[in-house]
Amino acid sequence: MKKAEISAKVTGGEPVTVTYDLPETLDEAVEKFGAEKVLNGFLADLRISLQSFIRTRIQKGYTQVQIQADVDRWAPGTRVGVGQKADPQQAFLAWFAALPPERQKEELQKLRSALSA
Repeated sequence: MKKAEISAKVTGGEPVTVTYDLPETLDEAVEKFGAEKVLNGFLADLRISLQSFIRTRIQKGYTQVQIQADVDRWAPGTRVGVGQKADPQQAFLAWFAALPPERQKEELQKLRSALSA
C-alpha cells in the first residue's frame, strides 16, 4: 500500500486534501476490498471508459460498423488508432459494410471495371 494525497474541490470552493492507503497491486486491492468489490469497481470504470470511447467516435461521424470494429480492438487504458496502423482490408470492409446497398453496387461495379482494365 502507498499513502497517497487525494484532493477534490467544488466550483468556487477551496480544495480539500486527504491521505488514503492506495493499493499498488491487484493482490493488495483484493486484500483491502475483496474480490467482488474490486471486480465491480473495474467493471463500472470499464463501462464508463468504453462509453466515452464510443461517444468520441459518434462525434467524429463513425458508423456503427466502424465503431464496432474499433471496439473489437479496444482494451482499457489503450487508445485504438493512436500510433497504430489500420489494417487496410478491415478498414475497407468496415467502410463497405456501412454503405447503403445502392452505393455498394456502384462500388462493386467500379472494382469490376478496374479488374477488367
